[in-house]
Amino acid sequence: MGYYLAKADIDYVLWFLTSIRAEYRTTGGGLGFHGGLGLEFTLSPMIGIIAELKGRYASFSNFEGSVDAIFPSLPGLNDSINGKLYAYDASGNTYVDLNTSIPGGDRAAKVDFSGFSFVVGLIIHF
Repeated sequence: MGYYLAKADIDYVLWFLTSIRAEYRTTGGGLGFHGGLGLEFTLSPMIGIIAELKGRYASFSNFEGSVDAIFPSLPGLNDSINGKLYAYDASGNTYVDLNTSIPGGDRAAKVDFSGFSFVVGLIIHF
């Protein structure tokens, strides 16, 4: 078990009469779990095969940060908002946005860093 510090940055360009660049910079974190199991199979006193399985559960929904709306052709309209990252569904897709509070009917955006890996390798002892 451990405390994970997480960062989620999102950049995209939207076109509406002119280009608008949105830069999201958010951080979050919380408790997560990680562990692993490794085995070594000896083929001879100097050579062996190792197999290792590692896993991690780290899924967080407490991201806060800022979004900068940048209008390259109209710099006077540039704006920045601080708030919480939330998710909403529209037109069959899921989108994320940032607001000072999570709007009614929407939910906190969940960022999931969970995963696992399996490694097999050759080990040579000197």
